[in-house]
Amino acid sequence: MKLELFMKITEMTIPTLSKFLGISQTQATQYLYKNTMPRPENMQKIHSKTIGLVAANDFYGTTPEKLAEILLKDKKITIPK
Repeated sequence: MKLELFMKITEMTIPTLSKFLGISQTQATQYLYKNTMPRPENMQKIHSKTIGLVAANDFYGTTPEKLAEILLKDKKITIPK
């Protein structure tokens, strides 16, 4: 589920969302408007606090397979040889 949809369903504002997730309002705004991707520690907070409804692949708008391809291509994941 997209973070925007989670926010709409729970009727949260950006200040409420940021407090709920334990992130700054600036970060929440950037994540909502796709200006930046959550760092792993913030992605964990988002995933945990939303009981898994919002996951990493929701920020990429893609399937888990496509996400893996993107991460491998961008060298964000290194496969040991």
